[in-house]
Amino acid sequence: MSGITKNFKKTPVFVVESHNEILPFIYRCIGSKHLLFEGNTFIHLDSHPDMLVPKDMDANTVWKKEELFS
Repeated sequence: MSGITKNFKKTPVFVVESHNEILPFIYRCIGSKHLLFEGNTFIHLDSHPDMLVPKDMDANTVWKKEELFS
């Protein structure tokens, strides 16, 4: 997917406690055209070993924004 994006005056940095808390910021950047929907690279720094997806979470949850955020 190609498209024209806007540029931030300063590169934003988002620091969150829980991994899922970053999703609204990503959605906002995509919605405001500051971030393309595809072809991005994210840097994730984690100091604790809890990066797990719940075993009972259906894969289609990624397409249900409000359910994914919770």
